[in-house]
Amino acid sequence: MKKIMIVFTVIVAGFAVVGVEAEDISLSVDVTYMSKFMDHGEEYFGEQSGWEESLEIGLWDTGFGLSAAHRHAGDSGYVNSRRGDYSIYYENVLFENQLYETSYRVNWIYHNYPDSPRNADNTQEWEAIFSWQELIPAGLVPTYAVCYEYPAGSGYDNRDMAGFIHTFGVEYSVDIEGFRNPLDISADMEYRDGLGGGDIDHDFSHITLGASTVFEIAERLCFTPGLYYQISTDDSVCDEDVIYTVLNMHYEF
Repeated sequence: MKKIMIVFTVIVAGFAVVGVEAEDISLSVDVTYMSKFMDHGEEYFGEQSGWEESLEIGLWDTGFGLSAAHRHAGDSGYVNSRRGDYSIYYENVLFENQLYETSYRVNWIYHNYPDSPRNADNTQEWEAIFSWQELIPAGLVPTYAVCYEYPAGSGYDNRDMAGFIHTFGVEYSVDIEGFRNPLDISADMEYRDGLGGGDIDHDFSHITLGASTVFEIAERLCFTPGLYYQISTDDSVCDEDVIYTVLNMHYEF
């Protein structure tokens, strides 16, 4: 974890050297509550709820940014599953003003489990997220994400868990009378390709349907409630369908 923070500091210092001005840097804080904490289809804290607090620094003139997050269960019993995520990302747009205009974000993430013995459960992850705002008429936005996660060190207990996850989705926004912001509807389907080791099938694991909207509480402060229904299609990931809520508070400095 100390090495990660050193890397973060060096990157920020590097941008300062090349002349990135303070007004080009954005800072936001998020607090998210999930009535059941779902992570790639898995009930991360069993039947318990969960929290995630995050901080993101965006260097908008460059497309680069840094983020740090902490997740933990809403009750006792999952101390060893407490996790810190530290990320460096780059985002941009390809083929602007074209039918196939592509927004993308690439993340490198270090997952740290501070309570596991010798941090033996730590992993690294590469993730790429794509969306196509103009590709389909009538406001439908197709999305695709792929991630590859693998052990952070050799000889760890999780040495056989490396693998991919592919997520195919679509988003749609609906204007509702009386609401300042639209209702955002989403649907995605996930394919598990090796991540988790031999106990996890190579198969489509679940489909998630969701709806959320944004309420502006104050200047720079937003509240986003969401309701989600996960249809599980592979018992090796989750053996039941799940309904859960996500409540997010977002503040931009």
